Amino acid sequence: MLEPRSSTPCLRPWLCTGSRGSLVLTVASDEPEALRAQIEDFRDGFRKVWFDLSAGFAEFMSPSQAHEFTARDVHDVVMALCHAEGIDVVDMGSTSVRTPDGEAGGDPDESFLVGERATRYREVEAKRGTEAADASIEGEPPDIAVEVEHTSRRDEKALIYRECGVGELWDIGTLRVGAVSVIHDLQTGDRPRRLAASRYLPDVQAARLPDAIAALKGLGGPYVFMARHGRGEPVARTLWSALRGTPDSPRDTL
Repeated sequence: MLEPRSSTPCLRPWLCTGSRGSLVLTVASDEPEALRAQIEDFRDGFRKVWFDLSAGFAEFMSPSQAHEFTARDVHDVVMALCHAEGIDVVDMGSTSVRTPDGEAGGDPDESFLVGERATRYREVEAKRGTEAADASIEGEPPDIAVEVEHTSRRDEKALIYRECGVGELWDIGTLRVGAVSVIHDLQTGDRPRRLAASRYLPDVQAARLPDAIAALKGLGGPYVFMARHGRGEPVARTLWSALRGTPDSPRDTL
């Protein structure tokens, strides 16, 4: 495990555990350059980092197995829903996002382009290939960023993603029934605001994602789901019912 530069008076490090059991190291400093140097030191030792030099902190994470499994589950639900609805989606994974000046940024657990921007990506891919399509979105923020674990800096993360141009943040927390999970609209108004449901995937509520994950697994997982949907089975109805808490879903158009 890397050790923070605790001998430097301006750096104030502390370790804690996130809501999914991940190891989290936060370093605070009133000196941006010292903090920047710390970020460079730790970048290879931790999988993820969120930082805001003007706010004087950097948060590093070494994700737990539970953390990674939860991120994958959310990813699977998003991909299955987009497939069922015919919505173009580009899986951007944990692609780093940064502000234009490089003074703040973060590594989401999952991220996606959804709808119009994903359609443009697919058009470039069809005409010029995957490499050209990837180049066309290089440095662009995603429409949706997903955070599956609460830490002491969770509120600052929403502000960081807003400054980086991300459209929406899904703050999942522990992803269990009754846990604090919320979707933030990051680009409407002068600060992040909570939404009842996603703007990019209508009817998707953070609080109902555990039910959707369970339903998708019960249907055989994302690949079996897509195959069954392609055969005309009403599996999308089951998934949307779990998300909406209703017995039927008019979104199943088969």
